[in-house]
Amino acid sequence: FLNWVNIGLTLAFIAIAFLEFGNNEGKVTAYVFLPVSILIMCYGLALFYWRANRIANRRSGPYDDRLGPLLLVFCLAGALITAFVLTVTLDEQRKNAVPGTITTP
Repeated sequence: FLNWVNIGLTLAFIAIAFLEFGNNEGKVTAYVFLPVSILIMCYGLALFYWRANRIANRRSGPYDDRLGPLLLVFCLAGALITAFVLTVTLDEQRKNAVPGTITTP
């Protein structure tokens, strides 16, 4: 449980740093990473309760986590790809802006 919370909090702190100190592309990355970090922490909590329930009811069976690491990899890869695509799209829009118009920095 603590490992999942650690990963989620680390990702959330990175997203908050992007949000505070980044430009528009950094803010897009932050808005993509924050929901992923919340999802990771919620998954860790659900896994903790699932294991605790199985132990309390003295059920036999494996208590290992086979889905979690795969979920983490796909969520992080999806977040990185989404942030990259949105960053490139914003950069192209800024390059193609008509001179003399007001654009956001």
